Amino acid sequence: MLGAVGLVAAALGSFLLAAGIVVGAGGSPVVAVIVAELTFVAVAVVGLVMHPLPVAALGLVVPARRYVGAAMLIGSSAWYLNLNVIDLLPLPEGGVETLQDIVDGPHLIVAVLALAVLPAICEELIFRGILVRSLATRFAPTLAVLISALVFAGYHLSVIQLIPTFTLGVLAGVLTVRSHSVIPAMTAHLINNAMAILISRDVVPGASGWIDAHRAPSLAIAGALTMGGITILVGKLR
Repeated sequence: MLGAVGLVAAALGSFLLAAGIVVGAGGSPVVAVIVAELTFVAVAVVGLVMHPLPVAALGLVVPARRYVGAAMLIGSSAWYLNLNVIDLLPLPEGGVETLQDIVDGPHLIVAVLALAVLPAICEELIFRGILVRSLATRFAPTLAVLISALVFAGYHLSVIQLIPTFTLGVLAGVLTVRSHSVIPAMTAHLINNAMAILISRDVVPGASGWIDAHRAPSLAIAGALTMGGITILVGKLR
């Protein structure tokens, strides 16, 4: 387990260094994210190759379909629940605007790649494929999920993202532990981030306006979808 923790620490260090270099050189935050995410996962993969270990050691195995279904329900709805939680919190001035600029600034394809696809693959490989699965061999699964979710939330270095990333980390951790695969967590993470981007940009005409005008029904639908996904997971614990 110590080897896995050291690997995650090295990956985190490489992520911060790469992001710092790009931003320091005048690069945009989105470019910094792309470079840092690729560096992030590259360090971990190189470390595993040096051992060497099979791909299954990363949790890259085909899961049962019910877990992919649970991931789709959670990913399509948890983002909205978290958005409503954020609205209730006293946040630093300008923090939300800065995050919004990062989401809305680049071309849509670039935004989805940098903020949804790459994080879903790279971050899930590290935090769920390596960290949570490694911790679960030494501690109770619940503790392993909570620890990895805390590290995941802290890694984002953002007060605004603290609660959303923690809750997403918990759900992704449970998906991984229950399915014995990192693919459901990747699925939930990808859909979660992509939905937030698409709704923020009103890619589906009228969708954002409808949600804003019908917050109570939207919240009820999102809650039902998330609970549906959780129920699939909990139901299989018995």
